[in-house]
Amino acid sequence: MFAASARHTTAETPEIQRSPAMTIIHRIATESGITVSDMLSPSKRRKFLVPRNRAIVEVAETCRLSGERLSLGTLGRLFKRDHTTVLHALQKAGLR
Repeated sequence: MFAASARHTTAETPEIQRSPAMTIIHRIATESGITVSDMLSPSKRRKFLVPRNRAIVEVAETCRLSGERLSLGTLGRLFKRDHTTVLHALQKAGLR
């Protein structure tokens, strides 16, 4: 019953895969020596946390500069995180 549901993760959705946000996520994951799955995983290991926060900040800044402001909730869904996690990453970077 549950297996039949058509739930898509961020990485599986074609239009999101081609988005500038996913390009940034992929680039930072590659530069950090981790996979996109690692970055979007629930793990709180520093190895994944630091690149994830860097990607959150860069995606938020890129969208802001292009005039497309993403809400904290939207950014959270993109990274499979709560909006407060996104807010914390932005505050640590001095953006909020």
